[in-house]
Amino acid sequence: MARIDEIHNEDAHYTMLFASVYHKAMGILQREELRSSLQQVTVELDRANQALSEFNETRHELQARKDEIIRLKSQMEEEKMKRFLR
Repeated sequence: MARIDEIHNEDAHYTMLFASVYHKAMGILQREELRSSLQQVTVELDRANQALSEFNETRHELQARKDEIIRLKSQMEEEKMKRFLR
């Protein structure tokens, strides 16, 4: 009977040990999945920041061209008025 109790205790011990190792392994897997997800989100965020930066540069370039067009139109109108008044 003592041997059966000893085997039962060993079985319970190994079951608890296995459960502990299993939970640790699952925790490690979850951390790795989170780390991988974080890396993907970081890459996507970097891409979005780059796209935003490029958009802002393009917007500034377009505004500068628009301002130049307005200036040239004004200059043309001014020259037309000068010719008309001669």
